[in-house]
Amino acid sequence: MADCATCDPSKIMHVSVISVFAFLALMSLIFRLWARMIKRNRLEWNDYLCVGGLVFTLASTSVSVHSYVYWGFFSRSVAGDSDIVVLQYKALLVGQLLWITAVTLIRASVLFLYNRIFCTKSFRIACYGILSINLAYFTATVLACCLICRPFAFNWDQSIHGSCGDQKSLDLFIGVFNLLMDITTVALPMPVLWGLQMPTGTKIVLSGLFSMGIAICIITLVRIKVTTDITANNTAGQYALIALLTCLESSLGVVNACLPVTKPVFEKLKPTLLISLLWGRTSSKPKVLPGDYELPSRLKRVGWPLEDRPKRIMQPNPQDSTTDVSNEIWRPPSSPHQDFEQ
Repeated sequence: MADCATCDPSKIMHVSVISVFAFLALMSLIFRLWARMIKRNRLEWNDYLCVGGLVFTLASTSVSVHSYVYWGFFSRSVAGDSDIVVLQYKALLVGQLLWITAVTLIRASVLFLYNRIFCTKSFRIACYGILSINLAYFTATVLACCLICRPFAFNWDQSIHGSCGDQKSLDLFIGVFNLLMDITTVALPMPVLWGLQMPTGTKIVLSGLFSMGIAICIITLVRIKVTTDITANNTAGQYALIALLTCLESSLGVVNACLPVTKPVFEKLKPTLLISLLWGRTSSKPKVLPGDYELPSRLKRVGWPLEDRPKRIMQPNPQDSTTDVSNEIWRPPSSPHQDFEQ
């Protein structure tokens, strides 16, 4: 067994980054379900697919962490142990199948959510078309991963008689096609969104919200570049980086799928509400305590005087601090209309 995770800084970084993003994905799904409860909405297909995507994402993350910490991803320290090498190849195959299942479910969740939000007929046809391509891509990837080596056990046991195809070319094909699917999913709602009758600022905010998948596209592009640079001399480091990017891609996919429906949760968790709860205030209007005086913002004359007598006010005088000045006697008009005419 390889050294413990605390003995190698690279292992600590690998485990920490993957764990943080997996936790963010889990919290995003919790907020999504919480938002459904706040709105009293039933769970839909996009919710169930997102739950499935998170399950396979966490499974893929667990396999990646275990493989890197305990087996070293084809490091030279365990190259002589045939049993560990067999387990490494098995984990590589299982991790790839878990990843493709996770990203397929997450992408399907996003497309079903688009289909729920935008109700135009042409847009729905486009969504169903991309869903069909997504399913075909998943099926082709699974078959290719399982059939690239004949017999199937030759994927992890090189001691038996068999042969394998070009694994690097297959990985590049999977990565490039996955990048095209991600770009298509991000760009799909933009024409419909900008065609809606709403303020431009709102369109920009919504476009940014639906464009969070651009970060996933960047990660996929980096993973393709790393895959092309794999050689016999740097297999351990490159596979470790590919596993890291793969886990980040699926975790951010869950976050991206949950963000558009978590608005009720953020509205419920406003800072002003939290402050009012901490201070025990139920209203933003300040209370007037006994002995305090609240001056009106504007003086108003309401009603008629009770008696006809002079009113005295205190006015400032430059020669004296205050002077008692008598006003003219105010008499009620003969009718209320005369008061407004004056």
